[in-house]
This record gives sequence, C-alpha cells and structure tokens, in this order.
Amino acid sequence: MFAAVVDGSGYLSHQDSNHAKAYPVGVPESPGCEFDDEDFPAGSGLTLEQFTAALVEFLHTTKRPTNVRWATR
Repeated sequence: MFAAVVDGSGYLSHQDSNHAKAYPVGVPESPGCEFDDEDFPAGSGLTLEQFTAALVEFLHTTKRPTNVRWATR
C-alpha cells in the first residue's frame, strides 16, 4: 500500500502477491499526479473520508481495502 495526500485528495495504490498494482476508482474530477515512484492516474483521487476509511481498513486487515473499487491501469 502506498498512500499520499495531494491538494486535498487522497491517493492510494496497492499490490501484493495476490493482486497486481491497482488504483482506486475515485472522484472523476480528481487530477492525476506523480509522487515519488507512483504515477496516479486522473480519477483515482479519493475524498479524505474515503481515503481515511481505506487506510483504517488496511491497518486492521492488512488486505486490499474493500470500501473502494480498484482498477489496474
């Protein structure tokens, strides 16, 4: 799990041995952004409420959060 907050939107990526790298299907108007080694596509930014809920779920389960829909790109 990689997490970043940029300009008021939360950005996540996730991959593990069972899942290819994926990004959330987020707010359609959210811009794409580049952060460190991640290139987040446009539309993958989450509201901070969704972002926080996804992080909390991940910390409790260590699995890909289910409160957002994921897409490989």
